[in-house]
Amino acid sequence: MHFSQGRLQYQINSLSNQVVEGAELPFGEVLSGDRVEKVVHPADICCRKRLYTPAITILLWLFQAIHADKSTAAAVRQFAAWLVRRGRAPCSPETRAYCEARARLSLSAIQQLARETGREVHEDAGHDWLWKGRPIKLVDGTTAIMPDTAENQADYPQPDTQKPGLGFPIVRLVGVFCLATGIMLELAMGRYKGKKQGENSLARNLYDQFTPGDVMLADTYFCGYFDIAMLVQRGVDCVFRLHQCRKIDFRCGQRLGKGDHLVTWKKPARPKWMDWDAYLALPDALTLREVRLRRRTKSGAGKRAKHRKKTAKKNRQLVIVTTLLDPQEVTKADLDRLYRARWQVELDFRNLKTTLGMDRLRCKTPELVRKEIWIHMLAYNLVRSTMAKAAWQHALLPREISFKGACQTLLAFANQTCSRRLYQNVETQILAIIAGSRVADRPGRMEPRAVKRRPKEYPHLHLPRKILKARLEKGLIL
Repeated sequence: MHFSQGRLQYQINSLSNQVVEGAELPFGEVLSGDRVEKVVHPADICCRKRLYTPAITILLWLFQAIHADKSTAAAVRQFAAWLVRRGRAPCSPETRAYCEARARLSLSAIQQLARETGREVHEDAGHDWLWKGRPIKLVDGTTAIMPDTAENQADYPQPDTQKPGLGFPIVRLVGVFCLATGIMLELAMGRYKGKKQGENSLARNLYDQFTPGDVMLADTYFCGYFDIAMLVQRGVDCVFRLHQCRKIDFRCGQRLGKGDHLVTWKKPARPKWMDWDAYLALPDALTLREVRLRRRTKSGAGKRAKHRKKTAKKNRQLVIVTTLLDPQEVTKADLDRLYRARWQVELDFRNLKTTLGMDRLRCKTPELVRKEIWIHMLAYNLVRSTMAKAAWQHALLPREISFKGACQTLLAFANQTCSRRLYQNVETQILAIIAGSRVADRPGRMEPRAVKRRPKEYPHLHLPRKILKARLEKGLIL
C-alpha cells in the first residue's frame, strides 16, 4: 500500500491522450483531464496505486451508459481491449475491481461534471437558437425502477399497490432541460410516494437554476398560484397549461382578443408545506394572461359514438396561463408554437430512459443508484454537447439532429484509434455524420398507444421468486 498522489498528475495529464487516442474520441474537448482533476474528491486522490483510476472509472461508466450492453463485464472487456491496442497487458476479466472503483467515486464529482457540462453548452447557445432572444427551460418529471434489494427498498420503496417481493423500488425524477439545446441543467430525485416527494415539491428545489429573464415551460401539474408567484419573485416568466380544477370564463377580465384576456388570481390560504414568512412574502394577487388555443384533430368525431365526441371536443382546445402579458410582444400564435415545443421534454426523457436505458437501473444500493443516474445525466449532456457542436458547424438547430443517431455514430467510432495528427480530421467527419442524422418534421403526428408484436406468453409472478423456486425443488406444481 502506498499513496499515488505524485502519480495523479501523470494520470490526469495522460487522460487527454487517452481521450484523443482511445475509445472516448468525441468527448476529448468536453471531458478534459484538467476538468476531471478539479472535481476529483481528495479521498479519491490519496489512494494506493490502482489500475482503475477515477478518470478511467468515469470513462468506463460512461461507456456503460451509452452502450446497449449495460453489464460491468462489457465495460471491463472494453478496457482490456483498449489496453491491448496500446501494447499493454490486458486487465483481469473479473469485474470486482471495477465495481469497487465505482463505489469509491464521489457523487459530488459526477454531479459537478454533469452540471458544468450542461451549463457551458446552455450559456453558449446561439441567439438564433433562443425563443425571442430568451432562454426557455422545460420542467417535467418521470420515474425509474431499480433492482429489488433491501437497501433500495428502504430508500425508494415500491408502491403500496404491489405485494412485497413482486414489485421493484421506484425513484421519482424531476429535471430542468434547455429547450434550445436539449441539455439537462439540473435533476432532483425522491421517493415515488410520500410527503414532499411529488413533482411540485421536487421542482421547487430546482428554482435556483432559474435566473431573471428565463421562461419556464411546463404542463398543468405546475400551474398553481404559489409556483407562479415564486417564479415571478425571481423575475422568471412562465407558460403553463391551465389546471383542470380551475374554472375558466373568458367573459371576465380585460379582453385582449378572441380567447385572450387578463385575469387576477387572488392568493389562496397558506398550504401546510409553506411557512408563514414565505407565505407573507408572496403578493396578494397576480395578474395573469389566459389564452385559449384550438387544435385540429384528424378523427371523424361526428361519425363516432357520443363518448368519443366529447373526447374529441376536449382535445380540440386547451387554455394556456402565462405571465407574458403583452399581446403585441407575444402573440397568441407565439404561445401556440411555444407550448407545442413543451413535448420536447417528453422526448428528452425518452432519450434518457429508452435510448440510454435509464428506465431500468442496475445498481443494488441507493448510493450507487444515485451515481448511476448522474452518470446517465453526464453521458446525456456529453452527447448533447457534441450535437450542439455539430449543429453550430453545419448551421442547424440542435433539435433538428437525432439523439439516437448521434449515439450510434459515437459508438461506431468508439474502437477507432488515430494519432493526434489525424484527430482533428476524424472529429470533423464525426460531426458531419452526426449533423446528417436529421429528425423528420412530422407536425400533428398521431399514433395509437398500442404495439403489434405480442409478448411471450409467460405467466406473471404472484408470489416472490424464492418461494416459487422452493416449490419447484420439492416437485410441486406451480
